[in-house]
Amino acid sequence: MSKSWYCICTKPKQEYKARDNLGDQYGVENICLPEILADKRKKRKSNSLREVLFPNYLFARLGIEQDWSPIKSTPGVLHMVYFGHNSERHYPSISDSIIDDFKRYDESLQHDYKKGDKVIINTQSFINVEAIVLCPKLERVKILMNFLGQDVTAEVDRIDIEPK
Repeated sequence: MSKSWYCICTKPKQEYKARDNLGDQYGVENICLPEILADKRKKRKSNSLREVLFPNYLFARLGIEQDWSPIKSTPGVLHMVYFGHNSERHYPSISDSIIDDFKRYDESLQHDYKKGDKVIINTQSFINVEAIVLCPKLERVKILMNFLGQDVTAEVDRIDIEPK
């Protein structure tokens, strides 16, 4: 059976509930709920919290021939995203490469970098280059690396580094 990624609209603030129910009750194995780090301030203190990137939406890998009626009645789910009217509904699929990018970004959020951590840079310009974290930030990380025999500081996206 051929499978593709589809967008599912959830009830407000019930993305996690919908994700869990789709997996537990209906056996949907591949679910993507992209998140970002958001800087939240409370009483002059700054905290980095994970938030859903697309509020009220998640992505699921479903079979084209699969009966989707149980998914539509899952607690936390409103409906599948579609275009058109009743008899002419079209459910757009999302390419694997877009979902892969979301997953890579989510994985980059798993690492809580600290000053002095050793990392590997993997960008188009720098492949497998070792560096040291100087200042971790939400989206970017300030690093120190050796480039052409000199120590150089740079800022890179979190997604472009991984722990050594």
